[in-house]
Amino acid sequence: MAWTEYGFLLVPADRRTLLRDAVDAIGSFRRRYRADASDIAVDWGGPIHHATLLAAVALDALLDPAAARRFHAGVRLHAILETVPRMGALEKRLLAAVGGVDLRYWNDHAALPPLFAAHLYPLVERPALRPFFAIAPARGNHYDVQPVEPLSLAKRAKALDTVDRLLLVTICGLYNSSLARAAFKRDWNPPAAEAFIRMNAAAGTDPEAVTHWYGLLATYPGW
Repeated sequence: MAWTEYGFLLVPADRRTLLRDAVDAIGSFRRRYRADASDIAVDWGGPIHHATLLAAVALDALLDPAAARRFHAGVRLHAILETVPRMGALEKRLLAAVGGVDLRYWNDHAALPPLFAAHLYPLVERPALRPFFAIAPARGNHYDVQPVEPLSLAKRAKALDTVDRLLLVTICGLYNSSLARAAFKRDWNPPAAEAFIRMNAAAGTDPEAVTHWYGLLATYPGW
């Protein structure tokens, strides 16, 4: 194995313990990642199980964006969104940790819907995104949120900036992956690593959106 050591230089201080603990918790990840108090390393030749693909792309994009672009060049955003339901609790925990969301003490699938809703509503209520969603007055859970005229979203949302475009595609992809594939094509479906890299780059200017985006992916309960 050829391990590449990264330290924690690119990892925000508030995520280092979360990431180290999450990597340690996933036994299968020890063949690709290792972490201790001062270092996190990747074996770029290590295996990736289909259930861990999303968490792996997210972690790789955080540690080494250039290598993540090369290694995951064939994995696009729509494809990665379709793996969300396959994640187990430990994969969810690691993905959340990459985004600074703490799921260490979560172990009950029944608790996911309110967590998911808590990340969803601040996103669909962003001024740029609000026109694209119908929100029922009850506002009780994520089932009260639906895309408006989903097949025409890409045409109507051309003016959105990069972050809001990725948020829109992600929410619609989680709502209905087949519908999202039909509505969002070409430049709306970037390489998955690129999507994570772009969102990570926005953490300094739009941290709430980035945190809720990771939380949305990590707490998805089905729709």
